[in-house]
Amino acid sequence: MFKATVLIKRRSTILDPQGKAVEIGAKHLGLNNIANTRIDKYIQFDIDADDKKSAEKEVAEYCHKLLANPIMEDYEFTLEDAVDFAVKWTPRGWMPKEGNTVWFDEQLYLQQPGYGTSYVVCKVHLEKMIADSSELLSESFRLKHFMDEFHSKGMIPLSLIRWEMTGLDDEIRKLQSGY
Repeated sequence: MFKATVLIKRRSTILDPQGKAVEIGAKHLGLNNIANTRIDKYIQFDIDADDKKSAEKEVAEYCHKLLANPIMEDYEFTLEDAVDFAVKWTPRGWMPKEGNTVWFDEQLYLQQPGYGTSYVVCKVHLEKMIADSSELLSESFRLKHFMDEFHSKGMIPLSLIRWEMTGLDDEIRKLQSGY
C-alpha cells in the first residue's frame, strides 16, 4: 500500500474564477493587499500496488486521465523519487542530485506528458532514414556524410528531409492523401 499526494494547478494562462471570487470577497472584508489568488486541488489517496514503480505509473495515469484536465491544468507530485531514479541511471555521474539540470528535467517531463516520447519517435524516424540511405547508397554510404547532409537541411519535417535525401516519397504521399 502506498500513500499518494497530488497537487493539481490551473495553468497560469487560464482564468481562475474561484480564485477571483475569493479575492473579491477578501476586498469586501477590507483585505485590499490580496492579489493573484489561485485555488488549486490538493488530493491524497492510497494505492494498492505491487511495487513503487507500478504505483507511480498508476498515479500518473490517474492524474492525466481523471484528476486533471490536461488542457487547463498541470499536476505535480513529489519529484524526489524521480530525481533519485535519474541520478542513479544517468551514466558517468552526468546528472548530480545537487545540480539544477536534474530538477529542471524532472519538472519539465512531469508537466508535459509526451515530451520525452517525441525523442523516441524522432530516433525511430532518423534510424529509418539511415537504413534507407544505406540501402540506396550501398558501399558508398558513410554515416558522417549522411549526418552532415541531414544537419544541412534545417528545421523541416523529417518526412521532407527523407524525401530530399533519398528520393523516397512514400511518407509525403501519405501526408497528401490524409493517410
